[in-house]
Amino acid sequence: MDLKAMLDYFFRGNWEDYRFPLFTPVHFLLMGLTLAGIWMIRNWREPLKRDPRQRLRRFLIGGLLLEQVTQYGWYALAGTFTLGDGLPLYICRTAILAILLALLTRQSWARHLAVYWGTFGGVLALVFPVVYPMHFPHVTSFTYFGGHLLMVWAVAYLLAVEEIRLTRQGLIFSLFFTNAFNLFVLWLNPRIQGNYSYFEFPPMFSEQLSQLPRPVYLGAVFLIYNLLILLIHRVFRPTASPGQNPDNDRAAITAATHQNKE
Repeated sequence: MDLKAMLDYFFRGNWEDYRFPLFTPVHFLLMGLTLAGIWMIRNWREPLKRDPRQRLRRFLIGGLLLEQVTQYGWYALAGTFTLGDGLPLYICRTAILAILLALLTRQSWARHLAVYWGTFGGVLALVFPVVYPMHFPHVTSFTYFGGHLLMVWAVAYLLAVEEIRLTRQGLIFSLFFTNAFNLFVLWLNPRIQGNYSYFEFPPMFSEQLSQLPRPVYLGAVFLIYNLLILLIHRVFRPTASPGQNPDNDRAAITAATHQNKE
């Protein structure tokens, strides 16, 4: 097989009869690689903080940008782009954009979205992969797992190395943004034959969940997104700012100001 034939096969665009097998040795290896990366970032956070070149941060930015360029390049080359599937409106895809903004600009709102959406989006996508129906090797095998793996590592980097502090204001903004975003895609999905945020049908347990009345299913999806954000905030807020609760800091500054006035 010559190089052109290999590239044509690697970037092919015809759907195949394939579903990624769950909880196989390959699947456990990918999850183990993700956990190993988290462990290394957490345990080497002090040297990473002192790195003047910020090589891990640059690696994460470069890797996520490469994943996006490769994914959308495949859409263009293979002619597989559709409005119902190719827009960056899946939670994971939007999370990647938020992570890139968080790493590039350090905006507080982007950092909060990166942590909340990147955590549940990345973890769920790696535990229950929903990949394109293409046998390995295929470009989407690498963009899917590589993108989600980098997403989870980036969240670990933001929490352990950059030590971002999750605040009540950031939580409220993220809940408001998430619900507004989901209302928009709920309106958009039937107009473009999409399934963004999985409002039209679930990515897993479809046989069981398809039996639910549609209002109950939609309400459950909204509820799950909100509960996941609240859970992640509960888990990460103490570890993201041990002894440095930003609300307490604000109260201390206010008290000191009053004392000075007196």
